[in-house]
Amino acid sequence: MKKAAYVLLVVFIIAEIIFSFVQHYHISLDGDLANIVLPDPGYQKVLDDPFGVNVFLNDAVYPATNRYFAHWFQLSYFRNMPLFLQHFTDPINSIYLSCSIAKTGIQFMMIFLLAFFITGSRGVFKRDFLLASALITPLFQTFGYNGYMGIIDHSITYSFFYALASLLLLLFFLPFFIQGFHQKEKKLNVWSLIGLLILTFILPFHGPLNSAVILIVCPMIFLIKWWSNYKKLPEEKLVRRAVIALKDMPLQLSVFFVLASVLSLYSLYIGRNNSENFWVEVSLLERYSRLPMGLYYQLTQKLGLPLLLGLIIINTSIIWKGNIHKQKLVGLLKWIILFSVIYLLLLPLGGYREYRPNIIRRDTIMPIILAMISFFGISSFYILRHIRLRKNFYYAGIIVFEIIFIAADAKIQDHNSCERKALYDLASSSEKEVVLEDDCNVMSWGNFKDFQSSKNNTSLLLYWGVINEEKLYRHK
Repeated sequence: MKKAAYVLLVVFIIAEIIFSFVQHYHISLDGDLANIVLPDPGYQKVLDDPFGVNVFLNDAVYPATNRYFAHWFQLSYFRNMPLFLQHFTDPINSIYLSCSIAKTGIQFMMIFLLAFFITGSRGVFKRDFLLASALITPLFQTFGYNGYMGIIDHSITYSFFYALASLLLLLFFLPFFIQGFHQKEKKLNVWSLIGLLILTFILPFHGPLNSAVILIVCPMIFLIKWWSNYKKLPEEKLVRRAVIALKDMPLQLSVFFVLASVLSLYSLYIGRNNSENFWVEVSLLERYSRLPMGLYYQLTQKLGLPLLLGLIIINTSIIWKGNIHKQKLVGLLKWIILFSVIYLLLLPLGGYREYRPNIIRRDTIMPIILAMISFFGISSFYILRHIRLRKNFYYAGIIVFEIIFIAADAKIQDHNSCERKALYDLASSSEKEVVLEDDCNVMSWGNFKDFQSSKNNTSLLLYWGVINEEKLYRHK
């Protein structure tokens, strides 16, 4: 029976990942892709100044001042992957395959890392690791509840800017979480330390959400560890007790957290000169006034997020009645709640975008959604493995929960057939200026009414070999 369960878990996870790959393959391209990959002259400035030195010294203003690595990762990937895939398929298919490979890769690695967080184990092929992976895999919605709790965005650019950023954050905090929460004091080897140092410089310049999370989480973990040391010295006087508790802080944690926090503060400082923040200006007071409506929409428009929240509450009540790991798990939840409150209160300071009128949206609160998924996975795993209760009822509840998410996302919506057709029409046309017959977006956020609007798109299509000469296009 155990072997059958093991095989079932493996088959389920693989099937879900393959299905996600097919779903991602059928999603259309976004309107920022060409501007970033070419890049557009505005975005070239951030590539020329990775750490915003020109902003700091000369008060320069340009787009994406603190997002160098988000741009660099996406540019590097799409300059090379479609060309590589053209050894096996045609240029147009290579673009959609590249998007699907990137999204599925980020999704798979995120599930992989979250399973590490849940189990504290690196035994990838062990039953516990597979169980943890299976618990959270259906929560990664491509269609279904994606609009309100999606981690992998339909937009490939947003996937690089938000999901990839969150993946790197998880990787950074993973060893410290395993040491602290799972009480595994294994020393980091040289390669792990080098990797952490590299991440310490990448994360603050991959976007402002990373910096915000670092500036909340690092002091929180530092405080938890300091308080733990402080409580071990009841006989010492107050000041001496506080100083000794500070001296006993782990060196690695102190160095990486302080450095990451300093760089994050600097990143947020140069981020003030991001010209994209000035496109539409809304007062800070009004931004705060829109928070409750944003939260309301997130929790009321689709079943996914409230269902996840409901199961977290049920799990917490079960853990509260139990004895094993109660203090540790409830303590973790309290810190997650505190983090979420602070994060939401800081969110309006990040500026305003027309496409996020209520400030709160699945991408801006991705760290909170991932924290919820993580706690659901950790609490469910501990209940299944350590708490004595009528397991049949709990198993049934978990299975129903998973089935709801699987059923919600059990669809492959063809988002890009019209766009594909338009690209093939563009490629086969002998005209220098092509009027598209169909009304769908083609590598854009809306229809192009003039030919010059497509200049960046066709330049990238020429680079990829989709077209073999310079062309422009517009919609009818």
